[in-house]
Amino acid sequence: MQSSLFGSSLEDVDLFLQPIGNDMPYPAFTSVEEAKDTLEVLLHRIALIKQRYRKSGAGTEDDVVAVTSAQDEITSHLATWYEIYKRTICRIDKILLAAGKKPNDPLSFGAKTPPTKLPTDREPSVFKSLLMHHAMASVMCGCLRSYSEQQYEAYTDMFLMIVMHAIHIFEEYSLARSIPDNVNLHDSIGEFGFIAPLYFTAIKCRHHRIRFHAIRLLRVIPLKEATWDSFTAANIAETVMKLEEKDDYYATNADKDFSLNDVPVMGDASGWSSLPEHSIFHDVEVTTREDLANEVVVTCKRRRLDGSPEVIIFHADNRPAPVPDNKRSCHRYP
Repeated sequence: MQSSLFGSSLEDVDLFLQPIGNDMPYPAFTSVEEAKDTLEVLLHRIALIKQRYRKSGAGTEDDVVAVTSAQDEITSHLATWYEIYKRTICRIDKILLAAGKKPNDPLSFGAKTPPTKLPTDREPSVFKSLLMHHAMASVMCGCLRSYSEQQYEAYTDMFLMIVMHAIHIFEEYSLARSIPDNVNLHDSIGEFGFIAPLYFTAIKCRHHRIRFHAIRLLRVIPLKEATWDSFTAANIAETVMKLEEKDDYYATNADKDFSLNDVPVMGDASGWSSLPEHSIFHDVEVTTREDLANEVVVTCKRRRLDGSPEVIIFHADNRPAPVPDNKRSCHRYP
């Protein structure tokens, strides 16, 4: 999934000869892994369709019918996945017990939880991560056949949902981190965390406040997923946003002082005009040099006002941004 999201090609297979089938678990997922694996199949299929459609363009009438049919099938499966998810949450205590967790065990980071702050929400942070990926998949599926990057404006509420779930994870991480010797995620490697949906939000969302919130959240929870880390993803996304919004416009209007606990308000968009199509990148590809593993090269493509292609290449910093010492609150970061 990350290979496609960061711009790498996937295996060229005839996905239309491989229908998904109707093997969704019923009536609920038996484990987090089952929910993740089922969703991952849908995400991979979306990525394959996107790659094929991008290669062939509109194609023949049969191609359009095939893509539309596959898109409708995935949309239906995503809706089914969410219904199964809701039934699963109703049985969460049984699932946690089967996984060896007790009713009052911490549900997120670390092994300790302050007695006065036991979680009232029995939904583990890993399930919030799954909801982030589900929202991302819904947006990706809805925009499969679009040639306009402005179509993502129609999915602002889904991007907001991704950020809201990430805020909950951030709050759990901040609480766990406030306990000495409880948690340290530096150099930790995961497989299905929050990097992909937050990066996708920062790259594709057209609402500045939501994009910037996603970037800041990537900066404050140090995590690696496969070959990507949250700091690199944040640095890439912020550079892309600055290039799209123009440096002077970005610097003049960007609000960098909001608390990460504050959910973005949709009304905040009233002061922001929509970006013109020629300002938005339709493709952002990330590669690493074989001889220099730490050197990240980003290639961004968009179409100028006259329709001609424009390519911008920059090198991304893979180091974390400096964080000032703020002892008054662990919830406010730059």
